[in-house]
Amino acid sequence: MNRIVYASLAAIATVCALGLGAAGAAASQVQAIAITACPDNGSSCSETTTLPVDQQFGLQAKFKVTNSISNGNSIFVEGPPGTEFLSPPPQVNLGWKNGGYTVQGVSVANENRLLQITVPASIGVITSESFLEVDIGYFANKIVVPPVPGNFTVDVWTSADTTHRTSSNSITTTLGKPSTLTAVGPARTATAGGSLDAPPVAKLTDSRGNALPGKEVVFTLPESGAGGSFEGGVDTASGETNAEGLAFPSKSFLANGQTGSWQILLSGPESTAGAVDVTTVPAAAEAVELELAPASVPADGSTTSTATIRVLDEFGNRVTGDEITLDTEGGPTASEPELQPDGSFVSTLTASTAAGEFDITAEDADVPPGMGKTVTLTQTVLPATTLQVSLAPTSLPADGTSSTTVLATVEDELGAVVEGEEVSFASSGGNQIGPTVDHGDGTYSAVVTSTAVPGTVTITAIDESVGPNLKAAAALLQTALPVTVPPPAAARRAPVAKIDSGPQGKIRSRKVKFTFSATGADYIECRLDHGKWSRCKSPKTFAVTPGPHIVRIRAVGPTGIAGPQASRHFKRLPPRGR
Repeated sequence: MNRIVYASLAAIATVCALGLGAAGAAASQVQAIAITACPDNGSSCSETTTLPVDQQFGLQAKFKVTNSISNGNSIFVEGPPGTEFLSPPPQVNLGWKNGGYTVQGVSVANENRLLQITVPASIGVITSESFLEVDIGYFANKIVVPPVPGNFTVDVWTSADTTHRTSSNSITTTLGKPSTLTAVGPARTATAGGSLDAPPVAKLTDSRGNALPGKEVVFTLPESGAGGSFEGGVDTASGETNAEGLAFPSKSFLANGQTGSWQILLSGPESTAGAVDVTTVPAAAEAVELELAPASVPADGSTTSTATIRVLDEFGNRVTGDEITLDTEGGPTASEPELQPDGSFVSTLTASTAAGEFDITAEDADVPPGMGKTVTLTQTVLPATTLQVSLAPTSLPADGTSSTTVLATVEDELGAVVEGEEVSFASSGGNQIGPTVDHGDGTYSAVVTSTAVPGTVTITAIDESVGPNLKAAAALLQTALPVTVPPPAAARRAPVAKIDSGPQGKIRSRKVKFTFSATGADYIECRLDHGKWSRCKSPKTFAVTPGPHIVRIRAVGPTGIAGPQASRHFKRLPPRGR
């Protein structure tokens, strides 16, 4: 290259214009063009015809012109699509036989790939006697080639040209250095104790996005927590990038039993790095846990217990995606189980008003029947709040022997009877009270015997199972006995009855008639054989069957005392001819 002498900026701008001879010439004013890349090496630049696509550089274009170049015209240099003359416009130096100049009149257009160099009026005529050398962005690396490797050329023309001249040679562009290592595709999902839903894939590219084949990529698993191992129990595996720049681990992967989000770290040449995001989810449900807090509630229709359900896989991880059902055996009502942030399900159990023990069963509806857990919820009887007492009868003669039954009924706040209470009875009058009988239906009774003292006494029922004790009372009236006047002596003598007439011995008649009388009697009673005594009047007819019979007569006095019996024996014979 000719030695370039740098003149003033105004002079250089004039040189850059490259005005070709007469305007409208049919052929290009630019002759064969030779180009050379010259990346800055720190102190100068190194000329080359090969460079990677990620290398910025300066460019030298050397050619002859057909005719002399006048000032006021322009030289145009254009690279292929993807070329970029970096802003601000690169410095341009023009050199030819008569000298060298740095041009100020430089502009960039057409998506920054077209450079226009205007020759100012202060520049003299550039003749065609020697090569014209255009140096663009020397020592500043102001040019970027298209991103795809290939052959880089430029077109050169002047403002007087109607056709462009393409450089006779090209600069070979190659793949750049490894720049970016990324995971390909969406985040991966692993099942605890299982494999990934898709293998991890890494892509290695240069800074221009070109895939880099034949490079090693290392896949590294976490040392602890959620993760797993590659085949052979190791935590690293490598793979070589293919033509598309993609690398796959050479070993299969198996997740451990821990769940959560984690990463497979990627490392490649030139310190490139990336990561594959992975989430390990629980394996299939293996067990159901159920806890009640509290496990015992009063049967009041309002108190609640919290049912906590955990569905676990074989590693103890909580399975959250299954449908959970809850059966309460007709006891408390249960709300729909709701998933909690910790992976458990919670249902609220509201007590019914029925006391007893109820089996609460949680089941995973997404696995075969039998995958469940049953615990017992106890609904306790409410404490007694009401005690009622009654007597039947409520009045007794004060004779020391008559008795009545006292009945106590114990109920809770909802009006339900309360069984199993300790109930006792007391009397204000010292009455004898028998043992308390628990009838098993919330009622309790005892027998109260009257005293010989007329008057009203209070019978009190006491429920000793609650504190303070419940008490209720009922009044018992003990009535005085009537005064009895003894009858006169004559009235106290027993009456006497006698049979005046009637059969005796053997008879054949089916009916027999007796007459009788008595002294001191209020009425007379008759009896045939072993029949019952009944009142009768004389005469009295009896129908008898064949066989022996006895008729008895007695008199009953006004005091109810029966006198001695009078009797007559006879036998009825069968009818004749039998």
